[in-house]
Amino acid sequence: MCIIGVIVYLNKPYEDEKEYLKKNYSNISLKEDDFKGFEILDKDLKGKKIVLTGEEHYLDKGYTLQLKMLKYLQKEIGVNYFLKEIGYGDAHFINKYLESGDETILKDYFSLLIGLNYANEGYYNLYKNLYEFNQTLPKEQRIKVVGVDVNTLVTDAYILDILKNENLLTDELKQLLLELQDFNYHIPVRYKELINIVDNLIKDIEVNEKTYIEMFGEDAEGFKYAVKSLRKLCETFIVERKDKYNLRDFYIYENFKELDAKLENPTYFGQLGGAHIYQERVFSNIISEYIDYFGCWLNRDEKYKGKVLSLHYGYYSDKGNIHSSESFVEEDLFKDFLETESETIIFKLNSRKSPFKERAINPFTRFVFDYESNPTTNYYEYMILIKNSEYSKKLEN
Repeated sequence: MCIIGVIVYLNKPYEDEKEYLKKNYSNISLKEDDFKGFEILDKDLKGKKIVLTGEEHYLDKGYTLQLKMLKYLQKEIGVNYFLKEIGYGDAHFINKYLESGDETILKDYFSLLIGLNYANEGYYNLYKNLYEFNQTLPKEQRIKVVGVDVNTLVTDAYILDILKNENLLTDELKQLLLELQDFNYHIPVRYKELINIVDNLIKDIEVNEKTYIEMFGEDAEGFKYAVKSLRKLCETFIVERKDKYNLRDFYIYENFKELDAKLENPTYFGQLGGAHIYQERVFSNIISEYIDYFGCWLNRDEKYKGKVLSLHYGYYSDKGNIHSSESFVEEDLFKDFLETESETIIFKLNSRKSPFKERAINPFTRFVFDYESNPTTNYYEYMILIKNSEYSKKLEN
């Protein structure tokens, strides 16, 4: 009878999700190189090749967490690639800095972003700190950045940076560089003309491939990739808004697959915008459509199915210091944690008999996505609560 009683107790489901959370969390510190609490991840990290965190962009504590996750995952599973929601050209400049340590390269790159939310102190210092961390690692273990997004503002700067012989510039490439010189990436109608210019260039590359190889040397493949990715960006602005989300994330996945195929034994950590990490199709209440996000495509991929771990950031502020967020936590659900001293708390949602593993529980105040009948852990396995984060201070000229 005692044995039966123990078995029944161990298999007893939690009465509610609040009871479950109180028994399946760890406090984590934002202090440098203090990884206490991260061991809650260890069991789920076994066999994983891609770890994704989903954030609200531009928050200072998010940049701190990125670096801590990189350091921890490099030690635990040998992460050697930092997956970023940036373009191929952006990653080129960042890796150039990481390889050389020449901060002028980093400053020049960020000068191209001035005025945008990305140009902030947290993002800038993230790469400075990554460079310093890399110096503590053997060369073969140093982390490189992989930019898989179609979104970029620096394609023209990238092309000019890798150009080996400007005397070979073709009319088609000159036209693209001229168009991008003052291109406003935020006006959708401009992409209709840009896509025609890009298509003309792609045709010319096919016909005169030797010319472009002479023009760009060992960077010729990277040049072609960047031009193709620019065309994908154009397409995401030409389609209807409801189709843009699916198309962009499919192209992010397609870009990832092309770059991944060229890397030897890669293990990735990526911090992307919240929903990009979802590992199952989800219904958007904003556009009334189902969306297959990047994590969903990865989880379908034979190479990476079952090898992806997703952690969603959730936010709470009692200072009114961040804008209305898709990821504000439901206060009643997390009330036992909101007044504690710990500013960052990680919750394991996929433990045995977890209610998050059995049914759809949305831990956020805004119902941007409808999980329908799918358990929460179909989308992400962990959540990290971040309290009272501030927007990182913008860089100035």
